[in-house]
Amino acid sequence: MSVIQKSQQNAPVGVDQLAAIVPLYNEQATVTQLLSLLIAQEVVSQVVIVDDGSTDNSVPLVKEWIDTLEPATAERIQLVQHDRNKGKGRAIRTGLEHVTCSHVIIQDADLEYDPADIKKLWKVMQSGEADVVYGSRYLDNPELQKGRWVMQFGVRFLNLLVRVLYGVKLTDEATCYKMFRTADLRDMRLMCEGFEFCAEVSRFAAQSKLKVTEVPIGYKPRSVTEGKKLRLRDGLNSIFVTLFGRAKLSPRLGLAITLPFGCAALILILAVSRTVFSGHRQVELRELLTVELGPLKAGTQSTHMVKLTNQFNSAFAITHHTASCGCTEVEFPNLEILPSTEFTVSLTIKTPNTPGPISVTVSLFDQQGRAIQMMVTGVAEGTVKFTPPRLLIERGKPFQIRWSSRWFDHLSVRQHDGLVFEEECNQVLTVSPLDGFQESGMSVSA
Repeated sequence: MSVIQKSQQNAPVGVDQLAAIVPLYNEQATVTQLLSLLIAQEVVSQVVIVDDGSTDNSVPLVKEWIDTLEPATAERIQLVQHDRNKGKGRAIRTGLEHVTCSHVIIQDADLEYDPADIKKLWKVMQSGEADVVYGSRYLDNPELQKGRWVMQFGVRFLNLLVRVLYGVKLTDEATCYKMFRTADLRDMRLMCEGFEFCAEVSRFAAQSKLKVTEVPIGYKPRSVTEGKKLRLRDGLNSIFVTLFGRAKLSPRLGLAITLPFGCAALILILAVSRTVFSGHRQVELRELLTVELGPLKAGTQSTHMVKLTNQFNSAFAITHHTASCGCTEVEFPNLEILPSTEFTVSLTIKTPNTPGPISVTVSLFDQQGRAIQMMVTGVAEGTVKFTPPRLLIERGKPFQIRWSSRWFDHLSVRQHDGLVFEEECNQVLTVSPLDGFQESGMSVSA
């Protein structure tokens, strides 16, 4: 294995920074365009490209592309090379060794996933509402794989297994966009070699009781002739790992063990899911409505009544809904709404502790697959203040106040005579009493 750019494998992990691992294997047609889009994302602080033994022109193109970058941008990028093709899972494991950020996301080297969607996952992760964030291709677009029955069945089968075995409800277990805290992903001690990476991390996340949240993302699927590398064996491996936790599987053993499970699951899905063959019709959407909530107090929960209108030409009865953020709860009327009739839904928004803009997409579906969508926007405002407990300070001995940047941008302390304050790494405030220090109150705000 060789490393281009200086390896930062042993560097300290950066706080509240995001790294992207890019497994690369024979993607000369798309890799440089993808990387340009990726480094343009402000939320991405580091890019680790792992070439998995490419035999085309991918690596020379990447090296040429790095040479065209400004020095400050080039420093954010590492190119690591395997001496031969070892599989996507192994490439991710290699890339993880070089990550120096607190969080990490996986980015394929093709253009099926749009890096502009990464900020959606990062916002949910930063809100503290989730331990793991998946970008779901199906959350707002259940008809995505229309006509591709093998792909549809494989994804739904894996979703069903994760839900039945581990109690985690997912719409897209096989998505590439998975965001973790770096420490959590390293603690999993992964064994994956290929595409079963998704199954292995989903299984470990569920067993570790990590809260997984999905957000809707875009997706542009490609065919095998266009470079799609996923094969039936990869699906069998993923099913086996989800069931039994073993990371490597021979083709014959995989077929012998997983085929019976596949047949049984197909019967189960056909029996309990009314949406298996929903690909026969298109989801009909009405114009996206914007609901502006205005200023909201950070770190609080508020309920808002929103009036909508049935714009369809026939009655609309809401059966379920989706929301792009787990911070939103929706209550809707359980009745048929006639055409051009107004109705009211209740939105309960839990705002993040960190001030900033809020944007949530809510979709209301009926049994026919039609949907009314609204974009709910607002701004979390305010200052979170707290008073620490009474502290016993021994003469001449410093003490520390530790705080998390997940919740606060900065910490400010009103100065007092006899105390010296020194902030370390934006996370630890050291307070040192001077000689002659007398008991005093201390005001802290964030």
